[in-house]
Amino acid sequence: MKFLLLIVLSSACGADLKEALQPEEDPISLGKRYISDPDFRRETLLKSVVDPWNGYSRLRIENYGPGLAWESIPVWNPQIRPLRRESTQAFTSFPDIDFETITESELKAFGKLAFERFPLVSDLQIRAFVNAPSEIGLWETETIGGLVEVDLASGIQVAKTCSTCHASAPESALIYGRANADFDFGRVIGARWGHGTMDVTPDGQANPTSVPDIRPIRFQKYLHWSATLKNSLPALAIRIETLFITSFSQRLRPPREVVFALAYFFWTLHETEQRKSVLDSQSSNGAEIFEKHCSSCHFSNGETAPPMDLDVIGTSKEVGLSSSRGTGKYRIPSLFSVSSRGHFFHDGSLGKLADVLDPQRLEQTPGHRFGLDLSTTEKSDLLTFLDTL
Repeated sequence: MKFLLLIVLSSACGADLKEALQPEEDPISLGKRYISDPDFRRETLLKSVVDPWNGYSRLRIENYGPGLAWESIPVWNPQIRPLRRESTQAFTSFPDIDFETITESELKAFGKLAFERFPLVSDLQIRAFVNAPSEIGLWETETIGGLVEVDLASGIQVAKTCSTCHASAPESALIYGRANADFDFGRVIGARWGHGTMDVTPDGQANPTSVPDIRPIRFQKYLHWSATLKNSLPALAIRIETLFITSFSQRLRPPREVVFALAYFFWTLHETEQRKSVLDSQSSNGAEIFEKHCSSCHFSNGETAPPMDLDVIGTSKEVGLSSSRGTGKYRIPSLFSVSSRGHFFHDGSLGKLADVLDPQRLEQTPGHRFGLDLSTTEKSDLLTFLDTL
């Protein structure tokens, strides 16, 4: 296996790896290729990997592709139903879609359904909180925290969906893609991670990261806080597929039609956000401040500069140096919808956007010193402008 990895690295570290994979086809055509062409999936994986030596990348390079272990994993489409306090709804399998006839709007709707209903991982411990979901920060609308019940041979289990972590209801309406900054999953499993954070790096170290806001994922050139992967629509689909595979101990994989629809739904989440088209005098002043102090890394159209060295950022380095996903850098987050997020920095240590510009937070949350020396008026104007992004 080490020999195989060395062969892969010789090609992955070449010129192709230096350029992010950019989709050249419409979403339906890309979906067809992703579903039917194992060589395309393998090529996409290799082009997306930034550091092929960390644990995350090596596991996928060694197992994902034609003739490798994960290609033969059986497809899993279980009997499911939404979790409600009182439910008599029948269990059903997730529906099928036909990529030969589907439209982009239908693909997006199917992805939304998968976001809400397809089980990501069963969780025995979370059942203890379904009668008091607010104790662990789960939102509750017509369902409880996006949880579903799964009918297995071993009995009915509760499972999280993508919406459990990546949707929130700060007032009443559910916002898709906005991270659930209240969810205390650490408490469910007896860990002290804090609200809105999870430790997803199996490196033997305690280094939880904040659940990301995925509304701007279309603008993110890199995935994961440590910029593990270069982003594109097919690369995002593979990231989702392999997340499912590893969540189920490399024994099951979801239907690829479901996976690609999920990725496309993520890809279009920015379309649901209404951006202000007219700036007042205060936000116009803030735009000038942004251009002078922030625009070398964050762009007002939602895009960003490439990842930045850990020393330059100055926040805690554990995640960026992790043997699991570390690259020695942190990605620069998109500022699209930044003012409506629930927490900031890779560890979720700041609860408000204004805290990022407050020098007093340096004692507990060091790093990212950019903008700390602005005047009170300049900070106010800048925050007003950021609210328009």
